[in-house]
Amino acid sequence: MVDQLLVSLVLAPAAGVVTSRILVDRLPPRVAVLGFTAAAVLFALASAASLLAFGMPAAAGLIGFAPDLRAVARSWQIAVAPLWASWMCLALGAAVITSVAVTGRRQYDSLRAARTEAAALPGTGEVVVIPDGRPDAFALPGAPGRIVVTEGMLTALGDGRHQALLAHERAHLAGRHHRFAFTARLAAAALPALRPMVTLIDYAIERWADEQAAQEVGDRRSVAHVVGTAALAATEQADRHSAAAGTGSSRMGRRVPSTLQRIVRGPGWPGEPCHDLVRGEHARHAQSAPHAQPAPPARHSKRRGLARSRRQRAEAVPPAMLRAGAPGRGPRPGPVPRRIAALLDAPLRGNRGLLLVALPAALAAASCGVAVEALLDLPYRRVFAIAEP
Repeated sequence: MVDQLLVSLVLAPAAGVVTSRILVDRLPPRVAVLGFTAAAVLFALASAASLLAFGMPAAAGLIGFAPDLRAVARSWQIAVAPLWASWMCLALGAAVITSVAVTGRRQYDSLRAARTEAAALPGTGEVVVIPDGRPDAFALPGAPGRIVVTEGMLTALGDGRHQALLAHERAHLAGRHHRFAFTARLAAAALPALRPMVTLIDYAIERWADEQAAQEVGDRRSVAHVVGTAALAATEQADRHSAAAGTGSSRMGRRVPSTLQRIVRGPGWPGEPCHDLVRGEHARHAQSAPHAQPAPPARHSKRRGLARSRRQRAEAVPPAMLRAGAPGRGPRPGPVPRRIAALLDAPLRGNRGLLLVALPAALAAASCGVAVEALLDLPYRRVFAIAEP
């Protein structure tokens, strides 16, 4: 009987994470996001069902359903396992409920703050440019969603590359990608073994937006150039800050620029100009709200600082976390080089992805089956019948 609990809590999720890590670059990103998110939810439900099944005797004794707890303990140990295992499952179940509730509340607060921030941005256009020298670009979901780009990002990209950046962020808004990220984090809150799968889903979400941007722009190399340039600019900015603080750069910070410099700054990048959509939006917003534009950056920075502190605790994911070219995301050896390599290759097509994504989904379904089997097969009636005087 205990092996069913071990399968649902440890073995099946671990196998699902390993399988997903192997398949993440072999699947179309949209298929990977949908399949991995569904698998994570099934794994979480299976673990919750297993904890419920094995924690039921302890819960029955706690609420007084079983009047003679010692008799229940003896009969449960004879039929299944020591009663302390049931108490442990009950405690784990309470911790899971608390973790999911706290994570869900923080995610809801983060989404509400992002929508409030999107509504408070100046102008009515989709794109807002803020006077910030740090390279950054992100999408804020709302009604309607907004895209925020810093002047530092525009400077880093140069002329003719803004359309690909905006297409990437529009893909996040149109696809409601923050919902998949939030769902994955709720599943990981219920089952911590799924945290590596959250990273894989984040990576697949960015790949999904990259592919959508490539389809809209019609130039995969241009989108790859924007992804690499944005990541390189952000990493160089972080390196300058760490050097000024005397702390040195991190291992990822040292490795990513050297890799991207060979790809982004090497020969062969196309030089065709793209439509400069950002500057037009910037000029229109400056004319429509000349006095309101200086105020939002401070409010924006304050809220972004709160959102980033939550992200560092890995307890909430604000929609602003869905940013183009953010370093340190996805499976090693680095998500940005993998994203660029995928963009430089031909897009994945065909039905093979549906067959491959069925592997983690099948593992998750099997885990649910084991949990349901535990609920049906555990001898509750026999245990309580033995416990009766």
